[in-house]
Amino acid sequence: MDTKPVSSQSDITADSEQHLLIVLCSINASPENHIAEFGLKHAHVVHLEADGDNLGDLYIKNGIQLLEQVQTLADLPRARLQLVVPVDGQQSVLQGLGALLRTAALEHPNMTLQTIAVESDINAATLASYLAKEATAQAMEIIDLQT
Repeated sequence: MDTKPVSSQSDITADSEQHLLIVLCSINASPENHIAEFGLKHAHVVHLEADGDNLGDLYIKNGIQLLEQVQTLADLPRARLQLVVPVDGQQSVLQGLGALLRTAALEHPNMTLQTIAVESDINAATLASYLAKEATAQAMEIIDLQT
């Protein structure tokens, strides 16, 4: 899967509402067709590159891509980034990328950054429903949404 970074503020609706970037990391579901159903009209979905020679390479590659996504939101007045990672299998180690978000939150008080752990085989509609529910939460903790 390719990373499609939000390249400028004009790529995100420039109004006073909070902007939402959903970053999928080793999650097969594509909630793009369902997010509008749940009121996430300002949401953009990005799939981080999922290939790597080994888990360590994947972790590093995804960490760099995640940092790039955080940087695209840095100058917006209000933004939320939801990092969606697997709760099961070997790739559950990617939940550790939430530490990068906790650090970024200290540097960017205009952002709400969440790490949401889901089963890797979650269906797209269920994922979109969970993301919409968590989009109103103020918590910065890792959210474990096992179905």
